[in-house]
Order: sequence, then C-alpha cells, then structure tokens
Amino acid sequence: MAVGTMQDENIRIIGRETANSRGKCRTLIGQSSLGTEWTLLGKGSFGQVFKARHHQWEKDVAVKLICLDDGRPEEDLFCEAELMLRAEGPYIQKILGVFKGYRPLSPLIFVGLVTDMMTRGSLFSMQRKRENKLLPWPLVFRLVHQVAVGMRNLHSLTPALIHKDLKPNNVLLDSGLNVKITDFNLAMLANRETVIPLRGVQTPFFRPPEAMYTATGAYDVYSYAILLWTILNPGHSYAPFDASNGVRPSLEDVENMKAEEVPGLEELVEIMVKCWSQNRDQRPTFAECAAVTEELYEKHKHGITDAVRDVLEELDAAPDTEPAVVFKDEIDVVKWTPDRCPGWPQVLHRFINLFVRTRMWQWVRRYL
Repeated sequence: MAVGTMQDENIRIIGRETANSRGKCRTLIGQSSLGTEWTLLGKGSFGQVFKARHHQWEKDVAVKLICLDDGRPEEDLFCEAELMLRAEGPYIQKILGVFKGYRPLSPLIFVGLVTDMMTRGSLFSMQRKRENKLLPWPLVFRLVHQVAVGMRNLHSLTPALIHKDLKPNNVLLDSGLNVKITDFNLAMLANRETVIPLRGVQTPFFRPPEAMYTATGAYDVYSYAILLWTILNPGHSYAPFDASNGVRPSLEDVENMKAEEVPGLEELVEIMVKCWSQNRDQRPTFAECAAVTEELYEKHKHGITDAVRDVLEELDAAPDTEPAVVFKDEIDVVKWTPDRCPGWPQVLHRFINLFVRTRMWQWVRRYL
C-alpha cells in the first residue's frame, strides 16, 4: 500500500482499493495540526490513546498510537485503518485520518489512527464511574440493540468483517450515550472458515470455545453474549472460566432480576444464552439478534430520554476516578526556572527551552 509523504498539515492518501473503500481517501494528519498538549485516555498492549485538539477542524479528536521503534510493523495500523473504512455505520467509530509524527515529550516516531472523540468514554468506564450500578432499563435495551445492529453491519459486508475483540472497553459512547464500536486491531475479513492468524489475543473472558482455531461470525456472537452478561451484571470481575468445557458466567443475579417483571428481560436472557451456545452452529446471527433486540427496545423506548438524562447527570456529578495525564511540550522544562537555577544553570535552562521549542532534538535524532 502506498503511503504519501508528509508535505502539508493534511494530505490525502489512497488505501488499497476494495469493493467498499474504492475511491475513498484517508487524511494523513501532521503533528502540528494536533498541537503540543495531549491527554492520555487509555493504554494497553496495542499502544496508547490520547485526546488532542485539531486546530484546523476546531474539534477534539482521539489518537490511537503505536511506536515504530518497538518492533511493531507500521502495516498493522494501516490494515486496521482499511478495516475501519470498510466498517462505516451509525454505530461504528468513524476514522478521520492517519497520524505519523512525534508525540509531545517524546523523541520517538509514532503512527496512529485519528478518530472522533467519544466524550463519554467506554461502556466499561461508564460502569466504573457509576460504581457498577445497573443502568436504567431503557438504556440497557438500547445499548444491546445498538451493539447488535453495529455488529450486524460488520457481518453483512462481503466478505464479513469479524471484530474478534467485542467487550465493554471497545464499546464507546457519544455525548448522548449512543454506541460506537471501536478497536479493529484484531479484526479480520473472514470466509466461511478462517484460520486465525497469531496477531494478538482477545481478553479470555470474552473468548469463545473455538477461539484458537477458527473465526466465523459465531465468534463475535459469543462475545456479544458475554457483553450482555456484563451489562446485566456490572461490577463482576472478568475472571476467565473454562468455556471449552461448557462453563459460563452465573445467571443467579439475572434470575433474581426476573422477579421485577421487567418487560423483555426474559427474552433478552434467552437470546444471551443462545448466543453463548457451546455449538457455534446453534448460535443466532446478528441479524436475528438485532430483530429480537429491536422488539425489546420498543417496549422501553418511551423512557429513553429520561434514562439518558438521569445517567448523564449522574456521570457529571461523579468525581473523576483517575487524574488526567497530560503530555505537553515544555511542561517539564518550564519547571526549571532561573530562580531555581542561579548562576551558570541559567544558560543551560535557556538552551533546553530553545532545544525543545524548536524541536531541534528531532533533527538531531534523524541524523545520528
């Protein structure tokens, strides 16, 4: 795949042509477009995710970075970008461009995906911020329906796009708590039967029994069932269990909920149990799941406005569980003020400020 050179703040580059991405372009975003102050949102085996401000677009964006110096191939990220281009839909996180350059306070070169900023974080972070309390039922049924529709869209592509890492951390929420499925790092295009390449490992708690040797649409359906269980049982640990021997998460708490006579709850539990069937051929498709969840959501749709408002008010009132980690060029250098460095250190102080502000260290690094 040909990748353009970084000549301007933003330039257009063409990816590999496919039936669903032919004629589309990706924007290669220069580092100066994103400013010098980034906030860390999360990190994992894939790399790190930051919030940055795109000055030309006048909006906050999310930047998922991998470092080119840690041995990971750049092609992995461009492959993920291609899959995200194919996966456009109302409940799929939109890719805005590809980043290549330096992160604030780092001399290393990074590549990354630039996407819309989801202001409400992930389903997992929302559950934790709400101290793992069960969501209002209208919101529960809307979440499970939107995830089903988003996954149905992925599986309806030709060939189908298998996500392979569906879990609460990868279900993002916009300002209205609508779903945006993200993280296609493990995703792959699947035929009827596909051997899984050893390119990463899904969280064991959400991994189906057949995970080590095949990836079909049933793979994601199983993960969807476990995702439903986490929505109905917030706060439970993700301790792995032996799915290959038919072990599944406990339904004790869910059975107790049935006493509340929540409309549609029994049908939701029924579809969840079908989705985690040991025999993958007995699991429903996402088209079938979406048809069921749509009917169930209709029973609660009248209360969704109040449910969303109540949860947003609760989230706004909740204290931040973790302090923001900000990466900003010169932030550490500014602390070295001349009054703390009398005499000759003043010269060193000025040199370091000049070195950082002019990004001279980038030039030095290229030619060493």
